[in-house]
Amino acid sequence: MFIEIHMLQNFAPSNLNRDDTNTPKTCVFGGYRRARISSQCLKRSIRRHPAFKAAVESHQGSVGVRTKRLFDRLVDGLTTRGHAGQVAAHIAQNALRGLSFKLDSKESKQTGQTMKLTQYLLFLGEREIKKLIDVADNHAQALASIPTEETPTTETEKKSSGAKAKREQRAAIPEPIQKDLAGVFGPAYAADVAMFGRMVADGKNLNVDAACQVAHAISTNEVEMEMDFYTAVDDLKAEDRDEDAGSGMLGTVEYNSATYYRYALVNVDKLAENLAHDVEQVVGAIGGFLEASALAIPSGKQNSMAAHNPPAYIRVLAREGGAPWSLANAFLTPVRPGRKDGEDLLTRSAANLGAYFEKLKRAYGSAGILQDLTCTTLDMVENPVGLQDLITQVVETVQSRLTAQEAA
Repeated sequence: MFIEIHMLQNFAPSNLNRDDTNTPKTCVFGGYRRARISSQCLKRSIRRHPAFKAAVESHQGSVGVRTKRLFDRLVDGLTTRGHAGQVAAHIAQNALRGLSFKLDSKESKQTGQTMKLTQYLLFLGEREIKKLIDVADNHAQALASIPTEETPTTETEKKSSGAKAKREQRAAIPEPIQKDLAGVFGPAYAADVAMFGRMVADGKNLNVDAACQVAHAISTNEVEMEMDFYTAVDDLKAEDRDEDAGSGMLGTVEYNSATYYRYALVNVDKLAENLAHDVEQVVGAIGGFLEASALAIPSGKQNSMAAHNPPAYIRVLAREGGAPWSLANAFLTPVRPGRKDGEDLLTRSAANLGAYFEKLKRAYGSAGILQDLTCTTLDMVENPVGLQDLITQVVETVQSRLTAQEAA
């Protein structure tokens, strides 16, 4: 079973997702330049939105955190259980060593103290971190008796700490402890880990196949980048114009305004598998994902742009079997506002999307579509539903289907 989400969202002038030159991301689609918001940006906005966490936790689920600071979390957890600071750090380092996670040293710019960070970001559930602390605490005496390895500080040392070195270092941790540490992960994952998946180069047993796919949002219209030249005035400058003329600073910011088509897909069966077939957690994750997808907006340059524009059109389909359909090709030819009839970009984009969907149904059939709901601010759609009604109806469909599967 799939849940497909199609959205149209028009943003006022903004720079929500920028590249390494601070320019709003773009792409060429259909031969025309389009505004783009990356899927990574959208996924982070969704999983960090309070609505996602609230829905997940109200259905007995948990969320995760993406961090290099796992060492600090373990030390804090062990310290609260009575282990002295240095001992807790020793235990934590060896626990991570038992999972083949190497640590790099880095000086904090704020405190000047040396931090110990994992070599790459880890996406872990809060419950997994708590279980990791439990295992480290249970084996505290053994882990504290094993000498710790030196944390590489130079680039040469870091390069020499490859897979072979990690295996050798891991071998210093007794196998029963390694087994307990590895047992922390799965079979039920945090909702966002279950949704978006996880890849860990040094621990294939930690990998999780994603249950959700999110497309890069692309504009339905052609865009041209615009530039804002700005100045900042020194409030305490002298009154004498000759003595202190001009601004305190000046700069430029690039931006655009566009109507975006957003598409996402949730594989309900894979999500259920990643959540150990806990129906309560599955419906919480899907309900939270739908609500956060509608409400979450990337934070780029929002302090100076405030582009808080909710989606004007949200269409959700529940589909049993068949292939998912992205409707991006409805916008191969850029949408333009009507000069004569006054139709705006959103109305025309919704019309294109609906027409293309009907073409796909004529070509491939509509068998398997169980539910087709639209929440919209546009007048052109018949029988729209409110967002909460849409979420409730989709969640009920998923719950009914999974419950029937469970009973069979």
